Amino acid sequence: CMTSTAPGLESGLQILEIIAKGGDVGFNQLKNELGLSPGSLNRYLKTLMERQFIEKDEKQQYILGRQIIEISRNSGDTG
Repeated sequence: CMTSTAPGLESGLQILEIIAKGGDVGFNQLKNELGLSPGSLNRYLKTLMERQFIEKDEKQQYILGRQIIEISRNSGDTG
């Protein structure tokens, strides 16, 4: 694995990729897959939730949020 020049961004993108592939993902699963400390993971998740890139479902699992859906919906627009 290459060393990232922006490790925080790298971790945030990895979180989004895991949630996108897994559908609904719990905190411990993310922590285990990423090898992040609980404090770091909490900060990344809080930021992603504040920006609406992820949200929690009724089971308190993380799922993709409104912002990701909007970005993907708009990606086909050429103007």
